[in-house]
Amino acid sequence: MAIEVPSTPSLPSVERWEFAGWRFLPDSLQLFTGRNEAELGGGSARVLKRLLEEAPQQVSKAALLQAGWPGRVVTENSLFKAITRLRVVLEDRDAMLLRSEPGYGYRLVCELRRYPALEPVRIASALIVEPSPIKAPRWLLIAALATSFCAAAGITIAQLWKSERSSATVPPIVGATNEAERTRILLQPIDSVASKAQFATKFEARIAEQLSKFGGVDVVIGTQSATLSDSNAKYRTLILTGTLSGEGSEAELNLRLSNAASGVVQWAQRYRDDGSDTKADLDVARVDLWAGLAIEALRIEVLPEAERSLQRLKTVSAEAAQQYLLAVTLFKDDETSQRRAIMALRRAVELDPNFVQARFRLSDWLGHSGLYADCAEEALAGKEQAFAELEAILKIDAKHLAALHTRGAYRYSHYWDWSGGRADLQAARTLSGQDNLGYVLNMARLEAALLNWDAALDYSQKAVTLEPGVATVRAYHLLALERYDEAAFNLRLALTTDPVDEHAHYYLGLIELLQDRPSEAIRHFENSAYALRLTGLAIASAAQGDRESSERHLQLLIKRYSHILPYQVAEVYAWRGEDDLAFQWLNRSVELREASFIYLDFDPLMRNLHTDSRWQEIRKRVNLLR
Repeated sequence: MAIEVPSTPSLPSVERWEFAGWRFLPDSLQLFTGRNEAELGGGSARVLKRLLEEAPQQVSKAALLQAGWPGRVVTENSLFKAITRLRVVLEDRDAMLLRSEPGYGYRLVCELRRYPALEPVRIASALIVEPSPIKAPRWLLIAALATSFCAAAGITIAQLWKSERSSATVPPIVGATNEAERTRILLQPIDSVASKAQFATKFEARIAEQLSKFGGVDVVIGTQSATLSDSNAKYRTLILTGTLSGEGSEAELNLRLSNAASGVVQWAQRYRDDGSDTKADLDVARVDLWAGLAIEALRIEVLPEAERSLQRLKTVSAEAAQQYLLAVTLFKDDETSQRRAIMALRRAVELDPNFVQARFRLSDWLGHSGLYADCAEEALAGKEQAFAELEAILKIDAKHLAALHTRGAYRYSHYWDWSGGRADLQAARTLSGQDNLGYVLNMARLEAALLNWDAALDYSQKAVTLEPGVATVRAYHLLALERYDEAAFNLRLALTTDPVDEHAHYYLGLIELLQDRPSEAIRHFENSAYALRLTGLAIASAAQGDRESSERHLQLLIKRYSHILPYQVAEVYAWRGEDDLAFQWLNRSVELREASFIYLDFDPLMRNLHTDSRWQEIRKRVNLLR
């Protein structure tokens, strides 16, 4: 059987990019997870596009401003708002996916797959096989959720998945039609500029050598055409093409793996080096690095379809992968959706106990808000399972950065193990090699809880430098120290990036309330949300002498949130001078292992309790007696 392979064309424009469980379509500026589309503004979407184009390189603020708002004059506040919006949508609370580069700009750090627009592939010289515009291989349907966690990405992913449907069905993950089929790779010469021809030859030889070691794979070195002898085996034929460009010491290599029968581009990747490294053996280093990365990706891509999907999710169970995909499709910001999603994740972990990605997401959802819980006992059990999932992950992979970082936060906030939390956070910091946003924020909270104010304010200032949108943490610490003007400045800074930040509005209300301006406080509290809004309105109404309104808001708080946030009920009673009830609810909060005790010693609403003998007993229970 003769197969004519055409000369290598220039790589087409990218049709979609997949990263950290997301799928981005650059032409339409749409962001998807599974079948759900995330809501991005035009500026945020264009900023994301530019970051993806340059990933993992850093992009300057000026370049992002130009990309996000072409032809317009806007301030850096617009960029801050766009970055904040992206982090909210991507649920990148610790800014380890979308990283700040102080004094310069931002960059995306994650595994990124680029899938070019589909093009027909010429088979047997006369036959053009057009890719189907509608039916795609099943692996495309799960690719957006199949990217493994990056070692450097401490991503906590309790995402508010938005969907117009209350439930969704997920196509099953099935095996290839013939698991015994062999794969044949046609390795074409890299289309290279003349100055890079020697590098291209070395790279081709290394790739051919490594591919030939794959079991069940036949490698054919192509020229402009290749004649392959037919055999009785059923072949899946893949074509690997590439282009190499660059001037001087710069180099950019684009690779593409396409299916000869369907024309579908199965894998594409770009490797780029600006040539700043002046080593004499730079080309050798590039061949070693880029060939190694490509081979690791191709090792998965040559597998049969079902195995390929499971490798990307890093699970051995197709049914577990199916349950995982169902969970992330279901999860939204409501009780029923969260319960159903958590049940699906639990089934995934039962089916494959080593399914790290499912365990990490389960830990995040169980330990995040408790919205799924019907009662305090269920919320507590969820926190305990969340911690157990992190422990299990670290037994599987002791250097799992995200799990180590999250366990540190759980240790100090839910178990009040201050030294253990510090140790985990510092270990994660050592692994990551830098002071990322999540690390400095958690250290600021931990040091403040222990009243180490110099260290706390130093860490919170670093956090604000990295990302102004997190200034609420620093503001609350300044508020507790009665540095109200500085606190208000930081809160206004936070609101420039996120005008609806409920914490910022709540803390502005506290500033007014603590300076005997309850009417002004109510205006800010009304702009807050959820339990914070009800807490604020209850204490401000009490300060106005409106007992009826205060009690009404308190009872709503108890009805809606007391099973997961009893600490805030205690705050209202403490502010109103009802000490017995305040301590009753504080003890409930201890039993629930609520994270709010990291504020206990400097919470301005709790000051009335400090002279009560029961205060030291509460502090002892949360390991704050020193």
